[in-house]
Amino acid sequence: MRVMSGIFCPDSGSVTVDGRNVWDSAEAKADICYVGDELSWYERFTIGELKAYCRNSRTSFSEEAFDRMVRALELPKDRKLQLVGSEGGVTREMLEQAGLAVLNYTSMGSVAQVIVRGTEEKVQDSVSKLSVNLAETVPLTLEEAFIYEMREKGYGKINAEE
Repeated sequence: MRVMSGIFCPDSGSVTVDGRNVWDSAEAKADICYVGDELSWYERFTIGELKAYCRNSRTSFSEEAFDRMVRALELPKDRKLQLVGSEGGVTREMLEQAGLAVLNYTSMGSVAQVIVRGTEEKVQDSVSKLSVNLAETVPLTLEEAFIYEMREKGYGKINAEE
């Protein structure tokens, strides 16, 4: 699938879409969508290799935007990429040990989405003490805050004994 979508170069032969070689043609790749079940192949790239891949894969790729993000995130250009966070990501227990009142926690790989109670300043201060490479705070709407607070108090849960 990765060869067919132009992510990897074939060892022999070629893959074409409407007569265009997928490996060489950003236009051909623009007509293909590949959704992999893992993200680990990005770890094989340095920032420079990722930039070259993106430039060759998408006609709408902006080198200026890519370079701006690399500078803003202070990414090393000569090391292989690593996933965000520590090995396995930040756990609920780590957040609670940092003094955060966790109302909801979900994670996929090393990326966690967490709903916590507290001021933005307190939350950012607590998260900054953890081994996290990237964190973003987004305020909840009043309705969302109400739903999470009610769940925390036990409303909406099915009582198995009834």
